[in-house]
Amino acid sequence: MTTLDLRPTVPLHPPDPSAVEALRAAPGLPAAARSAAAAIAELYRGHWLLNRLISDRGRFVLSLMILDLHFGGGRGAADGGLTTGRLKALTTEHGVCSPGRAGAMLASMRLFGLLAAAPSSDRRQHRLVPTERLIGMHRERLRRLFAAMAAVLPEGRRAEALIAREDFLAAHVHQMVGLYLSGLRIVEAVPATEVFAERDAGMMIAFAVLVASPSGEHGGAGVAVADLARRFAVSRAHVLSVLRDAEQADLVRRTPGGGTTATPALVTAIEEFFATLFLLQASCVRAAEASLGLGEA
Repeated sequence: MTTLDLRPTVPLHPPDPSAVEALRAAPGLPAAARSAAAAIAELYRGHWLLNRLISDRGRFVLSLMILDLHFGGGRGAADGGLTTGRLKALTTEHGVCSPGRAGAMLASMRLFGLLAAAPSSDRRQHRLVPTERLIGMHRERLRRLFAAMAAVLPEGRRAEALIAREDFLAAHVHQMVGLYLSGLRIVEAVPATEVFAERDAGMMIAFAVLVASPSGEHGGAGVAVADLARRFAVSRAHVLSVLRDAEQADLVRRTPGGGTTATPALVTAIEEFFATLFLLQASCVRAAEASLGLGEA
């Protein structure tokens, strides 16, 4: 891959609250948020082993770091690439997980066919490469997110057209890693989501409850605990614990039939979450385009 200037140029602070509120007021935002929530929940790949090793957010950030190291992080793919040592150093430096957990995640990802040993005639090199399966999973998540985002922001339409390009994917991954390393956490900008964010499959549970609620409002039969547990590879006891905490925060309510549905407070929180995410993604798209000479940051 050609060496590019991919130094992260994303903002070091959350989007201005006025910009978030303006986007939330857009007529298409509620449907876009529901579409994005449905896509993320649908594409979620939980596994009891991975859940034990590292949190959902940690796995996502680690995957981004893996892809960024593979693509070269702006230095060109020939400059080292992905190795166990480099990933351990990066995840430890930025508090993603311990070296032991990073190594265990890499081993698990190789077992699941997401990583493979890179061909090399030099036995001193032990580079790993993401398989087409891992790259394809990441690309599909972004494609679905951009498709939802396109309803409210032009960057979504542009990114949806560009995501098939490897150079754009590499540039976008690098900007997203920069976003994380800058210290930005969406949950901190949307405190109402904290009850879900640090729990295994917590945000997936929130998204699924929202999507199962008619028109994004409380009402209807809701979603069953057993269905959530099976879908996201967690125990029923865990789902019940998450939902009890959310109920105490007035984010969900139980239905007479034993299901769970969203309250208006959860609808508001998830719309704010995706308005914030869409604006951050828009900044990553513009920066990636600029690094490739495709537009202005």
